[in-house]
Amino acid sequence: MADRSELIIALAKRFLDFVRDVAPANRRAFFRYDFGEYRSGSIASVDLGVEVNLIDPFKHAVFYADMNALCDRLASTFEKPRGAFLLRIDESFNYDIQFDFDDANRWRISKIGGTGIPEGID
Repeated sequence: MADRSELIIALAKRFLDFVRDVAPANRRAFFRYDFGEYRSGSIASVDLGVEVNLIDPFKHAVFYADMNALCDRLASTFEKPRGAFLLRIDESFNYDIQFDFDDANRWRISKIGGTGIPEGID
């Protein structure tokens, strides 16, 4: 089984490749994954500067399946009952990942009552 660092690098690479393909002129992009005892899920968005677009899970089902599989494996390495990950990419394609194992609702991404940017991120 891959160790945590390898899984994080694989996640970042998959997301970087995807963003380069679908939104090469992005200002920044976000991928959020959360998990609990009975469910897990993810959502992604791309900030183009003039607008923020959510990444359609139906149109990009293979991307989400790949990312969720990697996230499930990564989550299992922490042995926590719940949590959230936020993977961010900037316009220079640098990446950062954050984890929260206390609040699985952290960094919600929505355009319903939101902007498409994760909550709590400027």
